[in-house]
Amino acid sequence: MYRRLLSVRPLFALLPLLAAGALVLSPAALRGEPPAAPTAELILRGNDTAEDADAALLSPSTAFELRGSSTLVAAERVSQPAAESPLVFTPALPGTFRWTSQRGGVFTPSEAPPLGATYQVALRPGFKDADGQPVRGDFRRTFHTPALEVRGKVTAPEGDPDAGTPGPWVQILFNAAVDPAQVAKSLSYQNPTGGPAVAVTVTPAQDDKSFAFDDKTPRRTWRELFDAAHEAPAAGDHPAPRATALNRLIVAPVKPLPPGKGWKLVVAAGLAGTDPGARLPAAVAIPAGDVEPFTVKKIEAENDGAKHRRLTIAFSKKLDKSVTSENVDQWVRVSPALANLKFSAQAPGYYQVNDPAVEISGDFETDVPYTVTVRAGIPAAGKFYPLPSDEKRTLQFVHETPQIAFTNYNLDQLSAGRREFALSARNAAEVRLRAKLVPPEQAAQALIAYQKSHHDPKTGAFIAGPVNFDRFPGKAIYEKVVPGSTEADQPTTVSLHWDDILGAHRNGVVLLEAEQPHPTRGQTGRAGAQVLVQVTDLGIVWKTARTGELLAYVFSMADAAPVQASVR
Repeated sequence: MYRRLLSVRPLFALLPLLAAGALVLSPAALRGEPPAAPTAELILRGNDTAEDADAALLSPSTAFELRGSSTLVAAERVSQPAAESPLVFTPALPGTFRWTSQRGGVFTPSEAPPLGATYQVALRPGFKDADGQPVRGDFRRTFHTPALEVRGKVTAPEGDPDAGTPGPWVQILFNAAVDPAQVAKSLSYQNPTGGPAVAVTVTPAQDDKSFAFDDKTPRRTWRELFDAAHEAPAAGDHPAPRATALNRLIVAPVKPLPPGKGWKLVVAAGLAGTDPGARLPAAVAIPAGDVEPFTVKKIEAENDGAKHRRLTIAFSKKLDKSVTSENVDQWVRVSPALANLKFSAQAPGYYQVNDPAVEISGDFETDVPYTVTVRAGIPAAGKFYPLPSDEKRTLQFVHETPQIAFTNYNLDQLSAGRREFALSARNAAEVRLRAKLVPPEQAAQALIAYQKSHHDPKTGAFIAGPVNFDRFPGKAIYEKVVPGSTEADQPTTVSLHWDDILGAHRNGVVLLEAEQPHPTRGQTGRAGAQVLVQVTDLGIVWKTARTGELLAYVFSMADAAPVQASVR
């Protein structure tokens, strides 16, 4: 019993102190363990490109933050630079450590770290907190800056023919300043299919406005981005624009590239920039596109009527500006010879590469074979690519497809006057005419149905298809075959008379159909047209009231006299 009381007395002696809050013991203290040593951890600010736990790629805005588990400095040292940085960099990294709180601070580099550099950072040996306790920092982190990088994009596949500079032009962008003369020695155009490499010319870009890269691609160098991230300019203080960008270049081949697919602009490994450590670790191949050969793409015989027949020649590239309408016949010949032969060479342009470059007009005849020869040597734009060999094609003009057309598909015509109507026929020797008279009581419904049949009900777009003549309401009143076109490929106007179709001085709503009686050999289908015509001398003026009533005035278009009308 005595021993038990002795073992309990120390605990009873502490109870008043615990109740008064004078002493707080941690579980470790209660267990008799020594207190834990203060610790610190490292956090990267402005950097989100960590590759793994032990290495990270620094960004221009990176700063190094130290956070402690205990009070590291006195309150008066907050916002002050540390006399000796608690962070140690290997190799040394110039910068300033500033306490941001009693438990931590931030190390900010004072100048841009060199490209291609690797750093280790650790807690300074022997670093102690504000109570003089050693701080344990179980971190030893490794970081590195990016190497010299290059991106490229084709901006002018054909170059500048007017200036005599071949393409393709490639704009290239480095993340560090470079010497254009040194860059030119490390660049060449290469083709995967083989052949010798082609040297380049390099020109600094004058501004950013026409640079090909999107707005998300940084155009400034690593050093410029670092300065922008770590320097706070005064209000209204903007850096003066630089006349010539030191990291943006325009590259072109020194001579025209041989035709081929898959050309690349290759940047050799080891290219050095002007900034310390800026060196390209491996070769970079930038796609430069395909170089098409200069060829005759097509020669066509186009027949727009007997007086508008022409040959058109299209090339894979535009012709050089030295090729004109006056001298193109040095390279282009047509046989057999014909009268009124004229040549027209289109002016070279960058946005019409596939348009016909040469047109030949004259008194061409149908069913006569014509041989067109384009001679070797005719130059493409810039004189980079002459045609390598003669191109010869034989072709002939064929008659236009038969056509029959009215001036409109739905119209009205005054019954007074000449009472004539016309249609146009081309390469249709005969035209069969049919007419159907719509009864007056069905006129409104027929007009609406005819309109709807020629318009898509969903989109409202016009549909050129005909209506079924036999099922259309009304009575057939006229059918006749009349002469059509008289000259091949030339439209002929055929005059129709309402006195013949309706009868003298008669009016009405008429569905008129014109069609080829017999298709020509090789023709698919028959040419034809329809029109719904209101032949009338009535005019109408109307207005609506808010009550929904309609007030109409019907009068004669011949003498303006009112017409007695009934409404049902």
